[in-house]
Amino acid sequence: MTQHSSSSNEKRTPFKSLFNVVFGLGVLFGHGLQIGINKGISVIEQKETRSKVELQHVNRVDYEQLKLGMSLTDVQAILGRGIEINRTETTATFLWQNFDDSHITIKFKNGKLVSKAQSNLK
Repeated sequence: MTQHSSSSNEKRTPFKSLFNVVFGLGVLFGHGLQIGINKGISVIEQKETRSKVELQHVNRVDYEQLKLGMSLTDVQAILGRGIEINRTETTATFLWQNFDDSHITIKFKNGKLVSKAQSNLK
């Protein structure tokens, strides 16, 4: 009498092995793709939030309040948080930009306002 083990009844075909490998890779890459998509969405949301913070509404009245010798803190009290666009050891230049591209540019030296410029403010 011939005995058959249960493992000999379950033959592995090349197709079944290939299917298992492809399915496993699909699950693995699918999960990785989802993580990548979520990170991409997070980066986009951060950029949109940053843009909303950086683009403000500054006007000519705000600009006229800015005086030579003011500190960055004093300027930010009037204009809000700006974008630092340049820095050296002793100077820093900041930009406050509106949605219509009108803007204020201010240069600080040793922490004090030394020059200001505006473009198309209303």
